[in-house]
Amino acid sequence: MVQVVKKVTAWTADNISAAGEPHIFWMHGYIGSGKSAVSQEVCVTSVREGRPVASFFFFRNTGKRSEIWRLATTLASQMVAVIPQTEPFVRAAVKARPALLRPDQADISLQSQMQYLVYAPFKAAVQEAAIALAGRPFLIVLDGLDQCDNKDEVKELIEGMLAFFNDNPFIPLRVFITSRVEEHIQSHLNVPGVRLDNLANHCSDDDIEIFLHILFDGVTRRNAVIQAYISQHGKWPPPNDIHKLVQHIGGSFIFASAVFKFIMWSTREGSSLATPMDRLHLALKMNPGLDGLYEQTLERSEHLPFFSDIISTIALLNAPLPTSGIAELVGISTNEVVNVLVNLGAIIVVPGTDDIPVTPFHTSLRDFLTTQSRSGRFFAHPQEHVRLFLRCLQCELVYRQHGVGSLTNRSQRSPAAAYALHYSVVHLNQAEGLFESAESDFAIQLCRRTLELNPGAPELIEQLARVQVQARSAECSTDTPQHLQLPFKLRAIGEVSDSHSDSQQTPVNHRLACFAAVDAHEHIESCQTDIVRAMGSPNTPMVVLAGFNEGLIAEDMGMLLQEIHIVSSESLTLEQHVLDAVGKACSPFPSMISMPHGKTIRPPVFNPSENGLCKIVQSYAK
Repeated sequence: MVQVVKKVTAWTADNISAAGEPHIFWMHGYIGSGKSAVSQEVCVTSVREGRPVASFFFFRNTGKRSEIWRLATTLASQMVAVIPQTEPFVRAAVKARPALLRPDQADISLQSQMQYLVYAPFKAAVQEAAIALAGRPFLIVLDGLDQCDNKDEVKELIEGMLAFFNDNPFIPLRVFITSRVEEHIQSHLNVPGVRLDNLANHCSDDDIEIFLHILFDGVTRRNAVIQAYISQHGKWPPPNDIHKLVQHIGGSFIFASAVFKFIMWSTREGSSLATPMDRLHLALKMNPGLDGLYEQTLERSEHLPFFSDIISTIALLNAPLPTSGIAELVGISTNEVVNVLVNLGAIIVVPGTDDIPVTPFHTSLRDFLTTQSRSGRFFAHPQEHVRLFLRCLQCELVYRQHGVGSLTNRSQRSPAAAYALHYSVVHLNQAEGLFESAESDFAIQLCRRTLELNPGAPELIEQLARVQVQARSAECSTDTPQHLQLPFKLRAIGEVSDSHSDSQQTPVNHRLACFAAVDAHEHIESCQTDIVRAMGSPNTPMVVLAGFNEGLIAEDMGMLLQEIHIVSSESLTLEQHVLDAVGKACSPFPSMISMPHGKTIRPPVFNPSENGLCKIVQSYAK
């Protein structure tokens, strides 16, 4: 591994003297081959030798470190610190385009963000400020690029990087990237102009054997059971078993470390594998690779209460939580969480205090748990996102009921409440199409109770609208015949469009669209039974939908529900008295009945303040 670091740092230190010289070095390798260790040591060596360096270490499911939109701002901040001449150019870019700092809330591409915050300021500093790098290029280290959540933006990042270096072949900037071999990365980096290296070619069995000897020698001096065994039987582990372990591990430092933890982790009373010597023989028999280790370790706690809920929660969290936070999300006590995790120390980092999050020893554990073909009975089903979303709603409701206000004071938030505020909508999105009817009703009930505590809160109105729209969309996607074409559709919360409108659409006020969704759901929920009864065809499947007018929403013009649509799966012959009954059921809104083959009928519009029939007029005109 030392030779690998020397190879990379020698490349980073070389000045760029030829147009075809690669600016990008991609080192790839399998799980546990030491990619992050190399990246870390390259950064440390560069700092020690006085070379400017900036870095970003991606890590999946850890919140900020898996979000690529933070990359450019992080690199720009570090660049300004190590190359102060770039500061005025970064500052000018932010002043001209403030949205660069929060591209997740604006229409700013990652490529533009990197260009304005990193590439252009560095280039300007080189050309205009004449910065002296002493023949040592500025180095950017991107570790674990495969751990980034958004694959499309990873491809966009690489494409922008290659384009910049193509236009600036002599710019004193190098980028060192590490990742696993994944198609969206390999297809973009396995090109001319990128230097490639496979870390597996540098991992020898001798390195793994030395590593294991260091681990076992260290623990032998502290473990009375091992010392007693050695005094009677001689050296442990015996050389033959060490050799078998090395062959079994196959060059993976992560696997070597995990196997060592599995062997040495204290097993609870009553187990038949009570000593490290027993567990060594089991380790030699398990399937090669981490999957066998994960399965063997998880079996230790499989029989305990709440095991599946706890493991699924850890696997599906978007950011790690301490044991108390996991307990609150699952709805159990902290000691019950610890009871399950205490035997899993070989694969899960279980901190001794509750202010440190519980994390997998390696991200491959999440891959294992979320891939059914690998994990089998330990599989964390996507349906668990429904449970996590409902628990997030419950956590938020409890804390609002306790008078914590809108929970804007971070010191007053429990870990679970803070997580719920930030990630509940993520679980809602990931649970799309998985809600049962009772779960949708429960979610709507929780949202309404929370909104009652803070009437008019926009974020709570939007949350309620999202739940209602998803419940309605799921119902429509199940019950609406595919051949029926509706003149209006609800794509998603805050995105309302008229499918018959021109391509040049008026921008939608998303907050008002949320109000529209809530208003429509409330009205249709109260009148749909009357509508279906008025149609006089109880055995004909039909769906009642809401139509919106994009222009009215954009212009903030009062009532937002524009029209009620009754979609019938069969062609019906409707007499005038039926149409009158439908119009009264839908009042005060206009209505339209859609049938197969494009046939539509418009019932008359009634004014609820009078009993007389009104003429059909354009609704809600200014």
